[in-house]
Amino acid sequence: MKKDFLILYELKNREIENAALLASELRKRGYSVGILYINAKDYFNEYRVVLTPNLANDNDMFFVLKSTKKAPKKIILMKQEQALSINEEKSGWGIPVGISKSVHTIAWGQSMVDRLKSAGINQSEIHKVGNIALDFNHRSFDQYFYSRELLSKKYKLDCRKHIHLFISSFSYCNLEKYYYNHLKKINKDTEKQVEIAEKSQKEILKWFGKIIKEHNDIIIIYRPHPAENISEGVYKMAEKFPNFVINKDFSIRQWIRIVDSISLWYSTSIADIAYCKKKCMILRPYEYPDDIDEIVLRGGKYIKSFEIFKEYMENPKDIEFPIDEKIIHYYFGDDFDGKSYMRLADICEKVINSPREVDYAKMISVKKDYPLKVTLIKVFCSICSYINLTWILPVKYKEYFRRLYIEQKNYKMIFNEYCKRLEKII
Repeated sequence: MKKDFLILYELKNREIENAALLASELRKRGYSVGILYINAKDYFNEYRVVLTPNLANDNDMFFVLKSTKKAPKKIILMKQEQALSINEEKSGWGIPVGISKSVHTIAWGQSMVDRLKSAGINQSEIHKVGNIALDFNHRSFDQYFYSRELLSKKYKLDCRKHIHLFISSFSYCNLEKYYYNHLKKINKDTEKQVEIAEKSQKEILKWFGKIIKEHNDIIIIYRPHPAENISEGVYKMAEKFPNFVINKDFSIRQWIRIVDSISLWYSTSIADIAYCKKKCMILRPYEYPDDIDEIVLRGGKYIKSFEIFKEYMENPKDIEFPIDEKIIHYYFGDDFDGKSYMRLADICEKVINSPREVDYAKMISVKKDYPLKVTLIKVFCSICSYINLTWILPVKYKEYFRRLYIEQKNYKMIFNEYCKRLEKII
């Protein structure tokens, strides 16, 4: 069966809600839309256009082409990560090479437009639409979100207390040895990042323990990064302090809206906070080198000691926004009108109605054994993820399959629930 659009996703917490918003708009315009985990395969349907979260080279392209019954000839690259570090930008990380340069690429702000142009991407393939994720922070989506009272009741939180949200980015903590070695091969700064992340997490957890001991009226919600393997220290905090809560549910935007104060360590979610007209703290107990720091956080006003953190927690209204918002606009887009999803849908319509098609399958160049290897991995991944057989795997594969299982579990149900809510609003 031939359908119109297939949206591939990589991380549920980061992308499913955005995919549901775009899908709802496209369906409203009369198109059929499917959703699929990027490492899975739809054996029964072919699609006129496939939207992929990331695409850097021919190997990535191979996965996209093999995600459906018949290789697509129209591809849109969503580019889920567009605010990087200085080193990543200098290395050209994430910029398409090979035949991937010929796909339609979405840019949030002028920064990505400039990077793509300098890499030789054709101007006609670059589409600046803003960041669809930030649309949810616009007032037009107010009724989409749950109230503070409802969420407090659901998670047994006392909504009369001061609720603090910590947006964790400790995905480099508690790494499996296999995954750590894999990261070292593709990122020369891995060792340094792991060291800083691990000691920063320990110190920040100490701060949280102290503040909760001193203030029984403060609740801290620890929001793990979608790719974070939660460490034992975090679990121990939750066991020791009833007012320290680990919560992975809903999007980060849902929690940003209903809490009293917010802190982060290394996260581009600062853009959501800015567009939601809220304030936050950047917790940096240890110095983070400029060349590997998130470029939008460089030069910010950091909280470097518990004493200052405590001061702000006791007087959250005194917090100043820690970075220049012009930087956020440059990377995430400056058309904050809540309509990026409509501009993105316009591009989707333009692509699907265009006569231009590219036979990527004939152009791709990969190692001879790669196709068979990928096919076997996909089949094995699907079986293991759906029946949860990760416990029988060798240690070096466990973390990879654990992540796969988590990402594929219930994603269609979550996607459909988001769509139902959004269709009533847009």
